[in-house]
Amino acid sequence: MKTGLAKLVEAQESVNELSKELAVKEKDLAVASKNADKASRCITIKPADIATVRKLGKPPHLIMRIMDCTLLLFQRKINPVVQDPERPCAAPSWSEALKLMNNSGFLQSLLTFPKDTINEETVELLTPYLEMEDYTLDSAKKVCGNVAGLCAWTRAMAFFYTINKEVLPLKDLLDDAEACRRKMNNAEALIHGLSGEKVRWTAASKLFEDQIRRLVGDVLLATGFLSYSGPFNQVFRDELMVCWKKEMVMCKIPYTEDLNLVTMLVDNATIGDWNLQGLPNDELSSQNGIITTKAARFPLMIDPQNQGKTWIKNMQKDNELQVRSLLSVSLQSPFG
Repeated sequence: MKTGLAKLVEAQESVNELSKELAVKEKDLAVASKNADKASRCITIKPADIATVRKLGKPPHLIMRIMDCTLLLFQRKINPVVQDPERPCAAPSWSEALKLMNNSGFLQSLLTFPKDTINEETVELLTPYLEMEDYTLDSAKKVCGNVAGLCAWTRAMAFFYTINKEVLPLKDLLDDAEACRRKMNNAEALIHGLSGEKVRWTAASKLFEDQIRRLVGDVLLATGFLSYSGPFNQVFRDELMVCWKKEMVMCKIPYTEDLNLVTMLVDNATIGDWNLQGLPNDELSSQNGIITTKAARFPLMIDPQNQGKTWIKNMQKDNELQVRSLLSVSLQSPFG
């Protein structure tokens, strides 16, 4: 119990520490997300600006690099890496950039870009572009006009990832810690529940031990009943039980004082079926039914009211019971 509670306290402390650390990181993430959203909203590109850029025979190199970064963020196809003859970077994939800009939903996709999908590989590919000296908003404004907003947008997305990658592991750890705490709470509840059951289990165990101790005597009474009580009425059967119990006391054989032979030898469902099949609903009839079905020898039934006969015929009707009497042709002697 103490070990379980100690682990529960430890799990709670871990959750609290992770929650504090996550709260700090989530503040940074909120700022980064806000800046990224602001960068998206500040993009003042219009369809006419895109059309102007597409018409450029040889667009400024910075525009092509900005569009390469945009392609990477959208995880679009880029050309095989070839050293650019003018700049220390890969040759721009301008043809693929034109395909992206030709998409009628391009501008809207910038506003609804799923920032959480940015991965480490994408940011690694962006880094050489972002570290170039002229890859700034001011430089972009000089050569790109309104398209320069894409420069700030690509930088904001990369920065968002650097914060988000620190937050995601903390969220996973916090989820694990919360799951651990829930398990420990469940375990603690189970332990307390089991401790409450201890009294009942102890009492049930003692009762079971006492039943085992009295089992031999109870079985002896039941076998005596099945073997010798058949011919007698209820009063004489009760007297037999009294005599047998006295003998067992003298022989120091334990037995159940208030033993009910009917409930010991047959269940209530079977008694109910017998009653539906025509057996009267009284203790003597139930005892007779037990003797008839459980005795090792075939019973001889004295049945002036035909109650037993009706019961047996109904009980055995699914077993193709054959009824014969002394007047049946099959029982008459051919020499009679």
